[in-house]
Amino acid sequence: MKGEEKFFPIFNNSEGEFVMKLKRCKRNFEIVKVKLRDYIKTVYHEINCQPVGQRLPVTENSELYGEKAEGIIRTILNGDFFGTITCVKLSETEIYECGEQYDKESLDGGHRKRYSYAYSQDEFACDGKKFSELSEEDREDFLDTDLHFCIYEPLTTYQKGKIFRDLNTSTDVNFMEMLNSYGNIPIANYVRESVRSVDGVGNAEHRLFEMAEKHNRWIDFTNSRLIHDQYFARIVYRYTQSECLGGGTNQELSDMYNSDSLDMDNIIKKSNEHLDFLLTMAVARKKIFQKGLTKKEFKMLSYVYFYLQDTYGYKQFKIPHTDNFYKEFKKGFDEVDNNDGKYGDIEEDCSTQSIPSWETRSILLSQLFSQYIDDPKDTRKVVQAIKWLLMEVDIESVIISLDKKRNFTRLEKERKLSEQGYVCAIDGKPLIWEDAHAAHIVAHVKGGETIYSNLAMVRTIHNLKMGDMNLDEYKETL
Repeated sequence: MKGEEKFFPIFNNSEGEFVMKLKRCKRNFEIVKVKLRDYIKTVYHEINCQPVGQRLPVTENSELYGEKAEGIIRTILNGDFFGTITCVKLSETEIYECGEQYDKESLDGGHRKRYSYAYSQDEFACDGKKFSELSEEDREDFLDTDLHFCIYEPLTTYQKGKIFRDLNTSTDVNFMEMLNSYGNIPIANYVRESVRSVDGVGNAEHRLFEMAEKHNRWIDFTNSRLIHDQYFARIVYRYTQSECLGGGTNQELSDMYNSDSLDMDNIIKKSNEHLDFLLTMAVARKKIFQKGLTKKEFKMLSYVYFYLQDTYGYKQFKIPHTDNFYKEFKKGFDEVDNNDGKYGDIEEDCSTQSIPSWETRSILLSQLFSQYIDDPKDTRKVVQAIKWLLMEVDIESVIISLDKKRNFTRLEKERKLSEQGYVCAIDGKPLIWEDAHAAHIVAHVKGGETIYSNLAMVRTIHNLKMGDMNLDEYKETL
């Protein structure tokens, strides 16, 4: 019968406990009961309790204090059922890759494994008492607690993630923790390794997310419940689309994680450049306010960067002064986001028709602006938030639009060299074709257009030394 579960005895383990194996859907696992004292002594050291697909410790900065840890220990001390802990045996290849330190890894129940061990080592207190401060009877009862393990035979990365997601359909696991359960796949690895240090990987996160004295240096909110991972995953998703500005539903992000046809080189290149931009904004902000980017600024500046790429073209604009750019953004952002400002008047908003037609609620534009920023799933709202911001931000004043045409044609270069009398436009000496370069009189990076009137033929060495200078500026240096 399809889906039939077949149980049969396998063996008695060394503790004389009965072990059952279930075969279903071609996956095998053992149900094993282990005393907590034996788990602490041996089993804990055989299991990787924090593989890349597992949830991070709930308490901030991996410190073993907080309601989650105490709640787990309280369950044991009260004699309540601890729940089944799910693990998977590692294949020979996986054991080799992790340096033979472990032979199993956690699928579900990582918090219970970590905190029960940590409590036994006096690393934190529960209800004011550490383990060593319990009575001898309570310590023995704690160590005699039965832990129930479900141990799978080796699984694929997809199977591990699928089991984790199936086990956590009704527990407090957020969407990003579900996505993180996709273990060793390129897109999942890229997202998590960009925003945080991953145990056993030795990666270096992007500078935007670097830590300083247990706090993020450039971001003014913590990675609680993988919120950094989630924000960045949504950024990454937009670089899989033809247009950058827009939203991304949970289903669309899930589809991205399940896709085997992603252009990872392009995604990584553009997403890293996006983080570089946010870092420059965070640095500019900290100069003024001594704090990093807020959640709303992180999102809104991302939308602005998407807008710039869609409007001016990829790498077809330049931000000459990042401090000025942030100040202009901040001025406009604070104006639109102010419930006590001009966008806090419902009647005025309606008269200017700045509220979108689909919005039927009687609500301040400034409140809508805040709500739309916080709804990255809805493309309409993301686009509308940008429209409102640009009512107060003069974006043209803080960027330089670069001409999409970068190179002159051969015909243009030949005509210009002839027009110059076959001499270099900089040193005035004879110039042959083999040693001639086309230069922008007003540098391209400073907004100079690639048009004939902005063309000069110069000696190769001069063109290389000019760099980002205008031609006249370079001549003055000579």
